[in-house]
Amino acid sequence: MTMTDDALVDVLLMARQENRLGWFTATMDAWSDKTRAGVLAAVFGRLSTAEPELQIMLYQVGRTVVAERPAPFANRVLAAGGPDALLTEVCWSIDGWADAASVPLLMALVRSDRGIGVKRQAVLTLLQTRDAGVPSMLAEVAAWKLDSPEGKELVTFIRELQRNT
Repeated sequence: MTMTDDALVDVLLMARQENRLGWFTATMDAWSDKTRAGVLAAVFGRLSTAEPELQIMLYQVGRTVVAERPAPFANRVLAAGGPDALLTEVCWSIDGWADAASVPLLMALVRSDRGIGVKRQAVLTLLQTRDAGVPSMLAEVAAWKLDSPEGKELVTFIRELQRNT
């Protein structure tokens, strides 16, 4: 008997809630591309309607399913948006894995009206991309004249990173 994609997501979500998601990685390694794509589609479909606390766990399930190819899934989640906690988790989880397609999505977060936590993690993830355009984009942000406390904190954070790199 084969489980549906939604049923697989339910099982993986329960495993995540019990901190046992790692038990399923060997099973996931044997999945076909079709099964993997179906489960990711089911995860993505649930992200927009789930409670914020559940969104992070759903994303973590999806991140585990994609294993060492997280950027396309993460980019899809970044493009769709969501609560700050989810977007911070996505940025953190692809730190070192982000690709060229991630750069404009991450810069959009830095330039957005999101909270400082999301912006800081987006900046840190951008720095790990090693994209040639990132230093100039961050220099632009560091030159902003902002009045809000969070804006000033972001500019100070970027300036400190620039001094230390």
